[in-house]
Amino acid sequence: MPRPTCVVSPQPSLSTKRGTTGLKNIGNTCFINSVLQVLANTTPLKQYFLSSQFKQDLNPDNPLGSGGKLALQFAQLNDILWAGDRLCYTPSDLKRLVAQKASQFNGFAQHDAQEFLSFLLDGLHEDLNRVKIKKYVEEANLDHLPDVEAARITWERYKARNDSFIVDEFQGQYRSQLLCLVCNKVSVTFDPYMYISVPIPKPKCQVSVIVFPWNGEKSPYKVTVSLPKGSGVKVLCEELFNVTDVRRPRSFEILQSKDGKCVVLDNKWKTHSYFHDDKSPIYAFEVETESSAGEEVISVYCIQRVLESRKSCFYCKKAPGEMPAYKRCTVCHVANYCNKECQAGDWPDHKKECKNLTPKVIGQPMIVSLPKSKLTYQRLDEVIESYARYSVNFFRMPPAEHHHAAGDHNLLTDSKKSKEYLFCLNPVNENGSGIVNGKISRTLRFAGPIDIANHSFLAVDWKLNKEKLRISDKPLEYVEVEGEDKGNGVLTDSDTGLERCLYEFTKPEVLSKDESWYCPTCKTHREANKQMTLWSLPDTLIIQLKRFSFGGSIYRNKIDDFISFPLTGLDMNRFYAGPKLPQIPLYDLYGVVNHHGSLLGGHYTAYARCLDQYDSSVTEIGWRCMNDSRVTYIDNDSEVMNKDAYLLFYKRRKITPVQFIDKKLLSSITSESQQPSNQIESLLEEKCLKEETTSEKSGSVEMQEFNVDCKDINVDCKDINAVNLVASSKELPTQIKTECGVEGVATYSQSVGSKNVSIDLGFDDSSVELLDYTDIDALD
Repeated sequence: MPRPTCVVSPQPSLSTKRGTTGLKNIGNTCFINSVLQVLANTTPLKQYFLSSQFKQDLNPDNPLGSGGKLALQFAQLNDILWAGDRLCYTPSDLKRLVAQKASQFNGFAQHDAQEFLSFLLDGLHEDLNRVKIKKYVEEANLDHLPDVEAARITWERYKARNDSFIVDEFQGQYRSQLLCLVCNKVSVTFDPYMYISVPIPKPKCQVSVIVFPWNGEKSPYKVTVSLPKGSGVKVLCEELFNVTDVRRPRSFEILQSKDGKCVVLDNKWKTHSYFHDDKSPIYAFEVETESSAGEEVISVYCIQRVLESRKSCFYCKKAPGEMPAYKRCTVCHVANYCNKECQAGDWPDHKKECKNLTPKVIGQPMIVSLPKSKLTYQRLDEVIESYARYSVNFFRMPPAEHHHAAGDHNLLTDSKKSKEYLFCLNPVNENGSGIVNGKISRTLRFAGPIDIANHSFLAVDWKLNKEKLRISDKPLEYVEVEGEDKGNGVLTDSDTGLERCLYEFTKPEVLSKDESWYCPTCKTHREANKQMTLWSLPDTLIIQLKRFSFGGSIYRNKIDDFISFPLTGLDMNRFYAGPKLPQIPLYDLYGVVNHHGSLLGGHYTAYARCLDQYDSSVTEIGWRCMNDSRVTYIDNDSEVMNKDAYLLFYKRRKITPVQFIDKKLLSSITSESQQPSNQIESLLEEKCLKEETTSEKSGSVEMQEFNVDCKDINVDCKDINAVNLVASSKELPTQIKTECGVEGVATYSQSVGSKNVSIDLGFDDSSVELLDYTDIDALD
């Protein structure tokens, strides 16, 4: 588990500025300090606590909270960090309170910063939960509803028990889809999230695979796929589904052929072994599954061998013409004898080398999969011949009386006519040996249904005879096909590392058998395709780069790869699956928590800047490096993007329904007018006339614009028409209240009921223009 470096001493300065107060490391608390500093620079959270607005939401009676203590401690911490009168502060009271609620933070052991962040935000949420009495909300099946309706109902049920500033600011909604690979049943659920944990894509390597269509129906073809280094057979099969026409519920079986041996690849195989050996070819066979066949499927691995005729008996050395047909040793299938007497006489010498003698292996290993009810020897023979023709030349010689006929005949045609099987099947092991589980193998019966469920490997022993059958090896015939990933239509070459991480998070994956999903239609557990997408996006987006992998309850590995990420303008639209938004969801980075070092001796630091309250593309206080008690400004913003980044904090750019000339025009918001409507109207008319006179003398007034968040305007109405106010501000009142329905320049006409918009303009010598914003629903 990561451990911190030494405690950082305060910077030697006698003066400090707002936002530069450090936090003392009181023993392995760098993970706490880094998180607290970034949260203190989260502008909406900072304003919420500094303005004491949080006190209205305190819920001391919530049994899931701390009685309001955690919120009060955090508020005190914010006051101190933004007072600008301390170089350093020791957050011992907050740590003690956290340890009382979460025993894992007791003592001075190092912990994961993301784990602490999650606990802190959850704790603040419970302390500030506006729901005083949590009523029971019964879950319901919403699969029959459209996504928009199901998501709305789910969110309303969640907010009925969880309603706080933390939820409003930090939480969004996942859309999770499960697709049954057998009946295509789709189940969609919606769940809240506080942060997104994205995997770090591994470096990829190119792997060539020769694919065999089901039971040799078509020619094999070669594809090249990109696999993350260290990935296994499961990932390989997923990529094959992307680059081939094979569709579930069928699947792939993978094997390699090394030195004549059939090596079946399972989940223990990793891509690095493909490069560390001799790059033996990888073969993928399309196979039936129980789901596709509707019954049990038997798969067997077949190795082709040649049983060559011998010139004489191994014991008596008699020539073939002097005796009947030879009998072969049923162990090695190489030694042949006249009869049992010759075999018994030769056994003392033959047994020493019998196990080392095997028929010659030829051609390509193969995988045959057939439904159990259709597993006859004749069907097995047909499938084997279909596969074999791509790696073996085999011809049956015509009878002597037909030598004048047209030359050689293909085995596939002649064997069907004569109904004579030109090979036999023998249970063997993966090396092609005829010994299975210590027992002498026996040739399978040729008639009727056969039972090979207990035999994983079979030898296809061709009966080589120059007078009847000619067999020769040949290079595998296949077609070159350029692999194209059909599943990646999102990424481009210009995408950052973070965007590739987000793609990995949102792309579909197939659950393993251990994670199989209970399908309500099939009434049993099935393999399923799962995909997570973002249905709604929070104003403050927290992204965790999954640098740590786990083995049991401790860290097992840390990924130190550099992941690039945008400092401004992160476009989340491509990863968003919810209803259409009024504008593209762009995010600006304002905080980073870093983990430096290895697993055994790590240290946490943070980078943070404070964004403008109304425009997140504007920085109020620049980037600073927070290293425990030492807080320093950085010279180059590019320093923020570093290989140790672990937690990223983004602020959503605000929707701008109204544009003003100057930020001072929105210094305060009020819901009450201080001037009667007739006085306002007369003042506006008077100032507009003066403005026209001024314009004639000195030219038109130069107009400038800036963006204002709709949340900072008290809006009760459902419709606002164009409102234009053009005036010199010196002689105008400090507050103006405009009612809905105002149209034109310097006019103040009809109102709509009691609905109103109140804006404290705080004029100086500037002019102001309020532009039309028709999508007022976004203001609610």
